[in-house]
Amino acid sequence: MPRISRTLYSNAAQKLLEAIPSTCTKIEICKFIVVLNARILFVDIAGKNLPYYGSDGKVGFAWETHINPKRIDRIIYESSVRKSLPYLGFCYLILDKKYRTDFSNTYSLANSTFGLKLISVDDFKAKMQSRSAHSWGEVELPRADVLNLLKDPEKVP
Repeated sequence: MPRISRTLYSNAAQKLLEAIPSTCTKIEICKFIVVLNARILFVDIAGKNLPYYGSDGKVGFAWETHINPKRIDRIIYESSVRKSLPYLGFCYLILDKKYRTDFSNTYSLANSTFGLKLISVDDFKAKMQSRSAHSWGEVELPRADVLNLLKDPEKVP
């Protein structure tokens, strides 16, 4: 499984956010203020691989969405300070070409292709589930519903 720096995910996410009709301001690595459809979004980016490969080198599953629940609290706090709507973004390093069609836009950087999906924190909280008993309390979206829940940036309501 490739290890990609947060900076690379952040730079790719920024380019993908800038590609839509919006104003995008980078606050820090993986954190952005995006003015989209007359709304101000605070977007916190999580970098993930698509698909996820296990330690044995085999595909474990496709759509990673796991995060620590404390991150949700931080996103809500940071968005309230910035008077914005809290959003979580998943910037995917696309490791298998067949997933490229699941994104309205992709961006190539450092010989890698990335795609971006967004979800409001409220929607994430409403649908989140425990990842597993061995995941240190992390939560995720139901894998079967990921493509129905995550949105391409320009399709965020």
